[in-house]
Amino acid sequence: PLAEAAAQHLDTLTAVQPYTRRKYEGYLRLHLAELAPRPVATITEADLAAWIRRLQATGSSPKTIRHVHAFLGAVMATAVRRGWREDSPCNSRMLPRDDHTRDREMPRAMDLNRVFAALQDAGIRVRSMRTKSNRLEELFVRLTGPKQEAAA
Repeated sequence: PLAEAAAQHLDTLTAVQPYTRRKYEGYLRLHLAELAPRPVATITEADLAAWIRRLQATGSSPKTIRHVHAFLGAVMATAVRRGWREDSPCNSRMLPRDDHTRDREMPRAMDLNRVFAALQDAGIRVRSMRTKSNRLEELFVRLTGPKQEAAA
């Protein structure tokens, strides 16, 4: 079953933080529950398209769908490498567009006020600010760390 393939995939991840592991387990439990009992070799592109439509219909955001799909793609890649299926049904062309989230790269040395100013200059209204790992405190540590070290 997909659930077993996902568990074995998670067991192969060696550089994953506990937070990330819990997030992936949540994807399986919350978003992939309908596919979890299915034999991994029987899941098709059509099944995934229907699954994506159901996620959209129940209010999952395009960004969430992309993240869960990426995890599923990694599980399917593991299944292919282990010979459990011939190819992966994951095809990013079927993913919904995300017109609400904008990612912007900011230099690490930029202080927080300049980050917000740069975003405002780009016409971006910030409703939440999270790093890619969703840990805002890490952003603050990175932004303030060098100044603290220099003062020491």
